[in-house]
This record gives sequence, C-alpha cells and structure tokens, in this order.
Amino acid sequence: MYYTQQRIERICQDLQKLICQPRQPISDINWAKGRYTSPAETDQAEWQAFNPGDHWGEYDDHAWFRADVIIPPQFEGKKVLLDVSVDTERWFADSRQFILFVDGTIRQGMDINHRTCVLRHAAKAGETIRVDLQAYAGLVEKPTELYLQLFVENPDVKKIYYDLFVPLQVVTEMPEGDKLRLDLLDVLNQAVNRLDLRKPFSDAFHQSIADTDAFLEEH
Repeated sequence: MYYTQQRIERICQDLQKLICQPRQPISDINWAKGRYTSPAETDQAEWQAFNPGDHWGEYDDHAWFRADVIIPPQFEGKKVLLDVSVDTERWFADSRQFILFVDGTIRQGMDINHRTCVLRHAAKAGETIRVDLQAYAGLVEKPTELYLQLFVENPDVKKIYYDLFVPLQVVTEMPEGDKLRLDLLDVLNQAVNRLDLRKPFSDAFHQSIADTDAFLEEH
C-alpha cells in the first residue's frame, strides 16, 4: 500500500499544477514613481515602460503600475485571474504591498499571501481590462522585479484535486494496517485509475475528470 499512496500523491501533484493553466505573462507594463491614491491621480504622472529585468522599490518607496490587458482567444468563456509576484517567488513578508484596481475600481490588497485576483468569471476574447497597482516597497532596501500573469482557473480540475488530496491527508495520519485506512486507499486508487492525464485539457482528459468525479460522489 506504500507505493499506492505514493502514486496517488504524485497524481495529486500533477493535478495541482493543472488547476491554474494556461498562463500568459503580461509584458506591456508602464509605471510612475510617486505616491498616488487612485487611477485618476496618475493622469499627470511621468509614465515610463517597465521592461523585463527592470527593478523598482527603494526604502519606504511608492510607485504606480499599469497594464492594459487583452484577453487572448484561448481564455474565452473561462474564469481568468491575475497573478502578481516579485523576484519570481522570493517575496519578503515585510515588504511589497499592493492595492489592485480593475478598470478604475478598487478591488483588493495584494501581498505575499494574497497574490491572485479574479478579473473575469467568464472572460470575452479580445476584451481589454485595465489593471492598476498602487505599490509600496516597504521598509527594506531591496529593489525587485515585478511579474504579472493572466491564468485560467479550471474548476473541475480543482474539485478533483481536493476530493483526492484531502482524504489522502487523512490517510497519512491513520495507523498502518487500519481497515478504514486501507479502504480509503482502495477507493482513492480506483479513482485515480479513471484519470487520463496523458494530454491535459483534451476531450479524453475532461471526460476522465467527469468520470472520476462521478465515482467519488458514489463512494
């Protein structure tokens, strides 16, 4: 049963990576130095391009970032989110705070623990969305890069992932040889056997997700 558990864990890892796919980097970003409180205040700002590899953020520094994002054809009808990060994954808990505005309306705060925001629940291809970020560098002398990405959240994959992952976590806490543990592993193994991950997002993939969901609902 050890290898069965390891196999299920690996399949859960593969599913987790597919929850937020596809992704598309946002490269056309402009920015202005200074402390602004709303998009309207930036009308007279001195804008400049923020290119890949550029850095921002001195000690106790403020800035404003803007991108006009066009929804690509492959995102049509999908739940589309924005991902914000700095230095790829090296966030610092005491720095880099953002306030996000979408189409001129304040949406939410963003930081190391709040990196994503839903832009559209059913996006329209070709639609332009204006993204503004009020940025605060924090009390750290560490200029950083800024990365913005669009991505699609796949709710069917997300559901299957958690329907497998949560009981698997329960299994890891149960004693070896426990009957309930063995029964849970057997059901989970039967479930993952129904998944077809050879070509993610193909018709066969989505059908296998639906079949696995139906199986788990019955068991």
